[in-house]
Amino acid sequence: MKTWKLALTVLTDLLLTIFTIMAIIAFAQSYFLFPSPQMVTVFWQQFQLLYS
Repeated sequence: MKTWKLALTVLTDLLLTIFTIMAIIAFAQSYFLFPSPQMVTVFWQQFQLLYS
C-alpha cells in the first residue's frame, strides 16, 4: 500500500513540475506584452501551443 502512495506522490510531483515549466515558458514568450491587456491572451495561446 505504501508503494502505491509513493508512486502516486512521485507522479503528482512530476506532473506539477511539467505544468510549472510549461507555464514559465508560456509566460516568458508573452512577457514583452506585460503592460498591455493582450498579455493574458498571448499567454494563453502560447500555453495551448505547448500542449499541442
